[in-house]
Amino acid sequence: MVLKLKRVSLAVLVALSILVGILCMDFSAKNASAENISDVMKIHPSLHINHPRRGHQLTALDGKLWVTGGKAYYSHFQYWGKEGYEDFSSYPNVECIDIKSGKVTYTDIKTGKDFYKATAFTVPNDSNCIYIAGKKELLKFDTGSMEITELKDPGEKADWRESSWGIMDVAGKTYVVLAAEEEMCFFDVETEKFVKLAGVHSEYPFLDEAEGGIGGCVINNKFYVFGGEMSGAKGSKQGWVFDPNNANDSQWSKIKDMPVGFKSPKVENVNGKAYIIGGVNKGELYKAVIEYDPEKNIYTRKTNLPFETYKHDTAVLDNKVWISYGYSWGTEEEQKYGFRMHPPHIVSYSPVNDSNVINAGSRQSVKGDKMNLNITWPDADKVTGISQTIAVNWTAATSSNKGYVYIREKGKSEFTPVEAKGLVYNQGLEEAKAYTAIIKDLKPSTIYEYYAVSEGADTIQSSINIYKTQSENAEEYNFVVYGDSKAQYDITNEINADILKTLNENLSSKGGWFMHLGDFGAYGAFKEWEAWFNYGY
Repeated sequence: MVLKLKRVSLAVLVALSILVGILCMDFSAKNASAENISDVMKIHPSLHINHPRRGHQLTALDGKLWVTGGKAYYSHFQYWGKEGYEDFSSYPNVECIDIKSGKVTYTDIKTGKDFYKATAFTVPNDSNCIYIAGKKELLKFDTGSMEITELKDPGEKADWRESSWGIMDVAGKTYVVLAAEEEMCFFDVETEKFVKLAGVHSEYPFLDEAEGGIGGCVINNKFYVFGGEMSGAKGSKQGWVFDPNNANDSQWSKIKDMPVGFKSPKVENVNGKAYIIGGVNKGELYKAVIEYDPEKNIYTRKTNLPFETYKHDTAVLDNKVWISYGYSWGTEEEQKYGFRMHPPHIVSYSPVNDSNVINAGSRQSVKGDKMNLNITWPDADKVTGISQTIAVNWTAATSSNKGYVYIREKGKSEFTPVEAKGLVYNQGLEEAKAYTAIIKDLKPSTIYEYYAVSEGADTIQSSINIYKTQSENAEEYNFVVYGDSKAQYDITNEINADILKTLNENLSSKGGWFMHLGDFGAYGAFKEWEAWFNYGY
């Protein structure tokens, strides 16, 4: 939408941003999914999911991995190829991954939309059946006969989606215990029903801290839970242990907080230690793996996953944690940088061989080589007139120690340096430095050339861009209003590139600015911002 505005209020104009200098990168395509980090953390290209998805369930049973439920959009994985797909569905069918033979089978068995983000679990002494618990609904999947049946009366109903689960003995009887959204739920193996247990404090004591989005596992007949979703999509650092065999008032105990907050991590028990894997926090997807030792009550950050992931799942088989990817940001090599994709990755992690230790409190600094320059008006009284003011903003790595903008009138020989103010900020495990340079005393109706420099261990310089100031007494402005651009999808990034190309061709001679209405991306993550500016345009 292109508008003309007469005698616009300058107080309104201060909120409008001019997006300038979309930087271009020429990415060489590589098959990153075929690269292994090490034998500790290994990608298995031959075991890839045929129909990539998120919010699915991964279950280890009889030496095989079973992928059930989940949801997918074509645009999320269109460049991964279609080998092995049946007719496309937003709710993919069951897949079987045979670890030993390397065979992956996409079946004709459907679970449907009601079992997106469901929880799949097995029971002791039954090598064939997987139970899939959704929102007050329960399926039984017989992997021998390859049939799914609905259990009409699942007992005490709850929302079992996105639960963690484990097998526990309570008062001498074995149950499958699900850490659901608001409480612990107990599945009676004999009756195939969820039941209430007398004297058990099943409701979480931390609902004022976090609701939903926890992860957990059973260690030595105790259920350890971690993380959760706080306000503002922030991940909680909390850790708790639940022992239903204790007295009612002492069944829940607080353990040491994690070094960083996690929302929706997956947690598995290997050799008596909990491994907290992936998840999200304040918009940033994680590739972190954190080990928790319940005997010492300490956390240790271990080898990272090869790629970030969220709405993924995990299962333990042969003392290894197997990870099936849900959402992930792509990579530069794959030409999918900064987009929410459903990669087909299956990754194995061997905790017993992982001697790597990362400082658990350290953050991953963004590279800052993309810079992502944009211009704003910081002073409502200096948008027009004989002396105008702009602010040049960009992103740098936290290793940068100084920032400058160099500016000159077009045609002049010398650039004038203007020092920028830096501010460090973080998102989850990543952090960056935001630079802002205030440039004053610009002449009206004048073209300026400028570039930015981030000094430090790796000094980075932008290309030279241009900016034309407003006229002295402007009464009309050309500007463009749009939104819901969804930087996290590569297909919409291509559409945005077409929009910007059209604007450049038709409006560049008239001047003006862009006004974005919001819904820029899904999470507001660093990589979404970088993708907006850099995905080949």
